[in-house]
Amino acid sequence: MRKDRILYGKLLLMAMLLGGLLNCQSGEEINAVPSGTDLSQMEKDVLAKINGHRRAIGLPELRRYEPASEVARKHSEDLAAKRVSFGHVGFGERIDKLRAEIAISGAAENEGYVENFADPVAAVVNAWLASEGHRKNIEGNFDLAGTGVAKCGSEAFYFTVIFLRVAPGATPH
Repeated sequence: MRKDRILYGKLLLMAMLLGGLLNCQSGEEINAVPSGTDLSQMEKDVLAKINGHRRAIGLPELRRYEPASEVARKHSEDLAAKRVSFGHVGFGERIDKLRAEIAISGAAENEGYVENFADPVAAVVNAWLASEGHRKNIEGNFDLAGTGVAKCGSEAFYFTVIFLRVAPGATPH
């Protein structure tokens, strides 16, 4: 893997994380994103908001890539369960897993956590856009994106977006 060809979004969303690096408390369930649920719609809404921003500044929309969404979803679940910490731990392994599916020439990742927001999707995307490093990923030279959401308790949401640039001549499945 050529690390110089992969963008690492290292900035944390400190304003959202203050007091929010809580894992699910005993008895709280980490909800995966079964097809057809509100969380599944949230994943689509994240990409729609990102694409709305990209369109507004003249960039092409990112296409949803389900294998990347599966990887992003698993990472969000791992964040919610505190199996990994914020800071993109395991990013290289996640991208390597996707390289088995498609030739990738560039990748980046945004992570986020919000709690007690009426519109968690807008809150996380707006926070990313207010962060130079996260906005750079959103506005980057990418073709595909995978989004993953996990819910912890009743009002805490963990978000992951994986951005991918497809290598010339490669076709996503």
